[in-house]
Amino acid sequence: MERRTFVRGACGLTLLVGGQGLAGCAAQGPFADAAVAVPLFTTGQGVDARDAVGPCMRAGIELCRSASGVVATHEGTELFVVDELGADLVRLADGTRTVEELSCSTPHNLLPVDVASFFVELAQAGYLAHPFYVNLIQVVE
Repeated sequence: MERRTFVRGACGLTLLVGGQGLAGCAAQGPFADAAVAVPLFTTGQGVDARDAVGPCMRAGIELCRSASGVVATHEGTELFVVDELGADLVRLADGTRTVEELSCSTPHNLLPVDVASFFVELAQAGYLAHPFYVNLIQVVE
């Protein structure tokens, strides 16, 4: 799985340029210090795909603090960088919460569309454990 390049996105998501993804090589680049940092959080297994009601991160992604934000790594490979808000969402994404619940789970006033956009980008890069679908059409009465 290759790491993808993203510009500043929803919820402070910034994916690094170039390199490898979850099957990649040792950490390199501006966030290489994160590979030796003590993880703030490591994602767990989450729920089974049949039981998931929302986004679920792949297991084993470690979040480490760096000067540029919170760096997500997997086995020493840098994957992406998020701000504190993005890190909170990654911590909560275990498949048991819907996008609407995640948008209310942080002290910030997040719109569900921003949370959905954040996880769509992570899903496209291959960092979610299960497929993630978003209904972009909402019926307004």
